[in-house]
Amino acid sequence: MSSDEACARIASMETEVEGHLQQGGDEWSRRVGLAIAARVRHYRQAHGLRGDDLAERCAALGYSMPKSAISKLETGMRRTTTLPEVLVLAAALGVPPIALILPVGDTVDTEVLPERHLPIDLARRWFDGTEGVAIHVPHYRDQGATEGMPTSDPRALDVIDLARKQDRLIEGIDCWTVHLDAATRARLARQEASAVLALRVQEAQEAAERAVTRYVADPHSGDAHMAKEEAQRELTSLLDDAEEERRIIEAVRALRDVTARLRALGKVPALLPPSLAWLRDDQEATRA
Repeated sequence: MSSDEACARIASMETEVEGHLQQGGDEWSRRVGLAIAARVRHYRQAHGLRGDDLAERCAALGYSMPKSAISKLETGMRRTTTLPEVLVLAAALGVPPIALILPVGDTVDTEVLPERHLPIDLARRWFDGTEGVAIHVPHYRDQGATEGMPTSDPRALDVIDLARKQDRLIEGIDCWTVHLDAATRARLARQEASAVLALRVQEAQEAAERAVTRYVADPHSGDAHMAKEEAQRELTSLLDDAEEERRIIEAVRALRDVTARLRALGKVPALLPPSLAWLRDDQEATRA
């Protein structure tokens, strides 16, 4: 066999392999589309909706999804579903998009890429950015260096993790400060502990010590016993207040840090809710 014939044979084999891979990718795409369609049908029926009801909801959300398109999707006449369709269908059905995309709670694993399966819990964490996943791709070389294709950019995971931390901190601060007055909130925004509260704690500690001393000197005295119990209750209450304030100040400091880190990465932090307007800085106030 001449060198030209050998090159032609190799090129033909490569074309055949690429054809098989493309066919496999198309079949996987169809499987994904059919699975999404089945879950759309399941949630539509669970909500007691007809096809035209779902179509009306999609239209009300600003995206036209005719009854005929929904019917073709559910019966498998359409091979795939677009991302905009998944988003509007999820909103119309009142479920998170991931409930249509992944079979959470229905199976132990799922085909996340052609012929590549992951346990469903790991697939869910990969999808929502909770955890990175390394998926081995044989014979792929990144810039001619290492074998395997990167599937988890740590920078993207960092941004998602920071956004989640911001959400948790906002929720906590909002819950802990809802009962506080404007002056107290302003002080906490400056991350300043209450000098008055610190003084009251010190005085309560001294009062509790005196009450215990009197009780030890006369343990049979009812008045001494009652005074000791009352002094200890007052001290416990003030210590709880001080601990709550410390927790809020630490959360405010952490929120400031997370916000600064997101901005340093060139990202836009979540806008604080109206109830936390007292925490907004100049940039957030401008966006609001």
